[in-house]
Amino acid sequence: MFIPPVIHWVSGPLGPLVGGFFGGSSARVRPSQAPLIGILMGLFLIVPLALLIIASSFADWLIPQSLRGLLGVLALIIVLYTSIMGTIGATIGGALALRQTRNEK
Repeated sequence: MFIPPVIHWVSGPLGPLVGGFFGGSSARVRPSQAPLIGILMGLFLIVPLALLIIASSFADWLIPQSLRGLLGVLALIIVLYTSIMGTIGATIGGALALRQTRNEK
């Protein structure tokens, strides 16, 4: 019962890396194409984070006033982190998939 929360503290921050790996390996991306997957992963976070920032300005109970200024900076950090980790994962996954494809021929 206590194992899943503990696992998510470790696996949660690695989610963009794992997602980029599977995206890069299934698309067999070259290292030059991997940043596109990472950027796309980061862009997918912009809408939910923007909605959270907008909702916090209308609903005072959602996020305390002292944290609202920090929310935009935190959102930017999350988008950049996801993009960078997604790019790294896509690079590794794509390289392994391309190597496997070359070995099969």
